[in-house]
Amino acid sequence: SVVDLRTRVEEFLRQLIRKSLTLPSKEPTILCVSHGLFLKELHRVLSRFGSSGPMFGQGDVSYPNTGVSQYRIGFGEAEEEIQQAECEVYACGDHLEARINTSDPIFIA
Repeated sequence: SVVDLRTRVEEFLRQLIRKSLTLPSKEPTILCVSHGLFLKELHRVLSRFGSSGPMFGQGDVSYPNTGVSQYRIGFGEAEEEIQQAECEVYACGDHLEARINTSDPIFIA
């Protein structure tokens, strides 16, 4: 259900914050790979902490297979909670538009 999905996203974010606090970098880069439904809900949850930038507040966007989103998330160490979120790229599929040059040889092993 939608409530279960939101609960999973919120628990994921709590675990992400706890784990990131143990990393040596103050601003770690973390890759999250999941299915589109989870990633859309993650976007909705993070939008509660976002400014009115162009990526938050969009309607229901079609999330392409292997789509990419990129966020900057700020949180306080004492509270272990998100204080701000910025979405720099949302549901981008531009990398899917690359074309293979058919004049190049293709080797199959």
